Amino acid sequence: MKRQLRFVARYKAVLRPRLNAKEARMVEGGLEPSHRGTCLHLLSKIDRGTILSALDREPLKSDLPVRARFLATAAGISGDVGILLHFLEALSQTAGNEQTTRAFTRALDRIDFAELSAARMGRLLDVMQRAFPEPELVGGLFGLLRNPGFLAAFDASASDLDPAVAARFVPLRAVHRAMGGHGERGPGRPSDGRDLARGLPMVLSVPASMLEAFSLAVRERLLDAALRSGSDKALGHPGIEVLLRSLPPDGDASARHGMALARSRLARGEVDEARKVLKGSLKGPAAADARLLLDRIAGTIAGPLALDEPGLEPAGSVQPGFHLRWVRPVWLRFAASTGRQRFEAELDLQAGACLPGVAGVVDRGSAKGKGAFAVLDVSGQRLDQRLADGELELGYDAAVALAASGLCILRALALAGLALPDADARRFMIPAPQAWRHLVLADLSGVVELGAPQAALHVQAQAGAWCHAALCYPPFEGKRLRRELPRGLRDALVEAAEQGADPAVLAQRLMG
Repeated sequence: MKRQLRFVARYKAVLRPRLNAKEARMVEGGLEPSHRGTCLHLLSKIDRGTILSALDREPLKSDLPVRARFLATAAGISGDVGILLHFLEALSQTAGNEQTTRAFTRALDRIDFAELSAARMGRLLDVMQRAFPEPELVGGLFGLLRNPGFLAAFDASASDLDPAVAARFVPLRAVHRAMGGHGERGPGRPSDGRDLARGLPMVLSVPASMLEAFSLAVRERLLDAALRSGSDKALGHPGIEVLLRSLPPDGDASARHGMALARSRLARGEVDEARKVLKGSLKGPAAADARLLLDRIAGTIAGPLALDEPGLEPAGSVQPGFHLRWVRPVWLRFAASTGRQRFEAELDLQAGACLPGVAGVVDRGSAKGKGAFAVLDVSGQRLDQRLADGELELGYDAAVALAASGLCILRALALAGLALPDADARRFMIPAPQAWRHLVLADLSGVVELGAPQAALHVQAQAGAWCHAALCYPPFEGKRLRRELPRGLRDALVEAAEQGADPAVLAQRLMG
């Protein structure tokens, strides 16, 4: 009490309290503070209004060190949260971080967060970001968010915070929610995705020792949130690898997150970084998947593609590749640099035709040093490779289905006024091992626009050659000759094709 009386005496000129004679003698030191009621009555006159009025007077108004010393005691006498915030604000502008942080931590015990308005919450957070060093701010906020009263007050005032304060703390709150803080589950607010993308780099930037100090469950959830965020800043942040290395190396979580991180690195074009992550997964549960993906990206990297060098010849044929951005195997067509203009014209025809049984073009571009490329909307195996494996033997039904499927595709080309120079098996894809009825034409190199009548005549000649190859000769029949196909039917079909029969009619005859 004597200390508080000395405070009133020292700042009497700016406080201007209305004291009675007995109170004045106590302040001046002529009377001992021995009666509790008298002391409380005196201190009640140093209320919020009196203190705020004093802050508007000199020297407290402009002398920050004097203002901070004054508020250090005034905040204790008043007990008002607003005065406490004034003290913390003055201290943050005059004292070192360590002193301010200690005062901030002690002040938290005196705040009833249920009574905290949005304006005062904003001031508290503003002081906090000035009081705490950058690495400790995240831990300080997460510690506060464990207090149910603070958590409720923060969420209630988040939409009314000053934009500068909200930009710092609302994203951190979104990360805390994504980590399952305070037992929370689910997606949270609609804006959490945007806030999460901003908050994750803040959290990932704290020292590795702080990241590793989180519980295992929190580290897993934080890593999962970062990998699912789609944020370039989060996905490219080195803190992700700190979290991954902190997980038990032989656990399922390490395997799952390791593969997800490798795929995200590939999608960002960071092939070398992806290889490092995959090599770290070779001894865990995901070893087989990691090895497969390493093999996929072992060849030449050309833009968004991983290429297998032996597969680039001959130019124009359909070749396997791996699309880094999509992180999946694809089929490609290439063109040498000298034939790029012609290649682009062919792709325009292929993309614009939209014909049944003709593979679409889903991506195109340039592969460094390899000319132009196109990514085709097709899966499976190239027909010539499937038939040349040395063990395939087509029965009658399969041979007929194969011939009919090819004829229908040639017919579609003719109706569109397009013609190919040949109907070689290397142009076709078989989407599944036994899907002979569902061939896909993938390679349109050399395609020309002739108009429907001329294209029909051109395709009729090809239809005969196709039937002859499909039904009579290697490589379609495998090691042994087929005996099921009656020679008369075979000869009639071939003759009809060579005489210009409509491919659709030939297909009907075959299926009959």
